[in-house]
Parts: sequence; C-alpha cells; structure tokens
Amino acid sequence: MKLKILYLSANPILNLRTDKEYNRLKKIVKSSDYRDYIKLDGEVSTTIDDLISKLNKFKPHILHFSGHGEKNGEIFFSDDSGKLFNSINGELFKKILDTTNKPKLIFLNACYSLEIANNIKNSIDFIIGMNNEINDDIASKFAERFYISFLENKTISTSFNQAQLLKDGYDIPKLLGDDKNDFKLSNIIPISDIVDKKEKVEKDNNIKTYIKNIDNKGGTINFN
Repeated sequence: MKLKILYLSANPILNLRTDKEYNRLKKIVKSSDYRDYIKLDGEVSTTIDDLISKLNKFKPHILHFSGHGEKNGEIFFSDDSGKLFNSINGELFKKILDTTNKPKLIFLNACYSLEIANNIKNSIDFIIGMNNEINDDIASKFAERFYISFLENKTISTSFNQAQLLKDGYDIPKLLGDDKNDFKLSNIIPISDIVDKKEKVEKDNNIKTYIKNIDNKGGTINFN
C-alpha cells in the first residue's frame, strides 16, 4: 500500500506560482523517510475532465488543488486550450465526488474556497478551504508546512494546527471534518514494518562493517 497524493493546478487567468508549490511538494516527498511508500502525481492546466479521470484512475488519498477562487465560491479550471477557464461550484464538485473515488482529504489552496468546502464537507472525511483571499506565498508555505508534518506521521488535524503556527495570515485556511475520522500516514502505510526493516538493514550493515574491520586486521571472531 502506498499513500497517493494528487496535485492539480489551473492557472488560466492569474500568474499564480502553482509550479513552485508543486516543486516544493515533490521535494518534501523526496526527503521523507517513507518516500518509497508515497506516490505523487501532478497535472497542470487541469480541466474538469482531468479532475474526473484522475479521481477515477489514480484513486488518491489526498487531492490537492492549487488555483484561483472567486468570492462567489467558484474555483477555476482550465479549458482544453489551457488559456481560458471553466468554473466549478460546490454543487458540481459534490456531484463529481459522489460519482468518483473519494479522497480522504481535499486541500483547496485557492482564495474563497471555504464555500465549496462547506458544500462538500459531508462527502469527505476532511477538507481544507480558504475563508478569504490569501497571499500566494503564504498559501504555498502553509501547504508546505502541512505536508511536512503529515509525512512526519502527524494526524491531519495536528498537521493543520502546526501549519497555522507559522505567521500572520494563517488563520485564513480552515479545516472541516470530524475528529473521529482523523488519520495519519501510519493508517495508510505500514510504518512500523518500514522502521523495523530499516533498523534490520542498519544492524546487518554494522555487523558486516565490524567483520570487515576484524578481517582487515588479520584477527578472528569467536561466536561461542
């Protein structure tokens, strides 16, 4: 079993640094002790059709969307050309989730996305949305701290709370969900087995190094 994170972005009307955020996420995954058990997939200039297909085929545990949101509660996806946009509201998003493989967490890193979050909160275990306009750099750093904590095997709620501690402006993201559904990395991948395996490898390597050193000195090892 691997943790599956799906990163989708759409940047049809504003120069948002979604590529930078995705690169940060890739580095976080790469630096994780559990990177071999994490599968990250990404799509830029995402269309609504891409969203549906990715949910069907990739079946992510976490869906992260980075893009633009409006005060009316809509977020924007690209059209087929990647230059114009199609909007999606909470009602349509809910219908998509009800007909596809639902993630355990949705992270909507887009301004005013809390309205969509409220519309779909009963269809998902946890969802993060923004209750206002949010600075691009703050949004990216908040997401970075959240994923670092989660991949350090902190729960969703703890990871969210730690991300909010960073600096002013981090009260804009809101987490919706029931505490009884809270989960962490070890609920998805066998962390205890991974740690045991790693410790065994390190122990075996230490023994091999010890034997090699003894052999180089012309000594013998007594196992009695």
